[in-house]
Amino acid sequence: MSKLKYILHTHRGYFALAADGGILYDSDRNYYSDGIGWKILGIATRHNSSYIIPLEEAANGANIGQGWIHDLDHGTHRMWGSPSYRRAVKVVIASPDYRIPEA
Repeated sequence: MSKLKYILHTHRGYFALAADGGILYDSDRNYYSDGIGWKILGIATRHNSSYIIPLEEAANGANIGQGWIHDLDHGTHRMWGSPSYRRAVKVVIASPDYRIPEA
């Protein structure tokens, strides 16, 4: 499994992410992943924004605006628009003490 780097908080839960955006854990669905086939690409400030803010910039305080999350799911680029509680609120660098909950 990839090493944990970021925590992406949404309005309803959070995602534990590897440095490359690979999703390791989705708290809302209690879903575990190897971080290979499903990745967060970044966050757009608005629905029609042409710029996707990388996770590193977001974790370093970049304004993520409305928090439109972009992902790559087994080769398909998507933007999450609905439901609105799946939008990003903030991205932080994971504490070295944080552990993904056991399955």
